[in-house]
Amino acid sequence: MRVSDIMSSPVITCHQDWRLEDAVQLMVEKKIGVLPVIDDRGILQGTVTENDFLPHYSRVDGRGLSVATIFGEYLDSAETAEDIFERVRTAAVRDCMNHFPMTLTRDTSLTSTVYQMFHSSGQKAVVVEEGRPVGVVSSHDVMKSMIKVQQSARCAIA
Repeated sequence: MRVSDIMSSPVITCHQDWRLEDAVQLMVEKKIGVLPVIDDRGILQGTVTENDFLPHYSRVDGRGLSVATIFGEYLDSAETAEDIFERVRTAAVRDCMNHFPMTLTRDTSLTSTVYQMFHSSGQKAVVVEEGRPVGVVSSHDVMKSMIKVQQSARCAIA
């Protein structure tokens, strides 16, 4: 089984110059968890995902000190998530996106996809062709593929 068998396509994208709130609105309207970000030529530049709205721990220094951040902004007791969301909502997507998303090709095997998702702690990957997004694969898509494999095995036995 290949990525082309399980990916969601056509892919919904946004431009890197959009405001973050416009990208979020599109994600909510389309009920999608990842939005590939493109430039003027349609080339993938990054992603915005639903996980970006949850705090992540970021290293502050070489001593291992970590602090919670949302979109690279420090979340501390003096500031709320709402404060951060208000401050970044009009920021350009390029300033808030993940600049290094996991990418796959249509021909990537299911095994390789699972391996890459596990090792990158990623739940979503963008399928690219000549640098342009052509699909998205999520951990949910991988789970659905497992059901297809099981159903195929049952049909072969019957």
